[in-house]
Amino acid sequence: MLSHDMWKNQLQSFLEDNYTNPELKFEDIMHYFKFSKTYGYELFKKHLGESFRVCLRNVRLAKAEEALKNTSDSISEIAYQCGFAYLSTFSRVFKATYGDNPTTYRRKWKLQQILNSRTNS
Repeated sequence: MLSHDMWKNQLQSFLEDNYTNPELKFEDIMHYFKFSKTYGYELFKKHLGESFRVCLRNVRLAKAEEALKNTSDSISEIAYQCGFAYLSTFSRVFKATYGDNPTTYRRKWKLQQILNSRTNS
């Protein structure tokens, strides 16, 4: 039996390794770790504090936020690279989480970087 930290690390690693797959389902992680649906639900809640779906969405959104800040990739490229099957879904959940749609978020972040660099000069 894996300890709390080991389960947490294993579950997080699985999500990090597979978040780009838009077809990723809870059943995939069940088969990978060979646990039942009920036990899997309990593991996610106990060790990560959220359901599989919420944890996966949070990883995808964090990766998308990073890409918005650090690449010039289009919004649709970022959405698909981060495992979102539909641009509309990505835009909706991004705005619900960060308060702005991805385009506005990127624009505001870049402007803030410019203002910060002028202030620090």
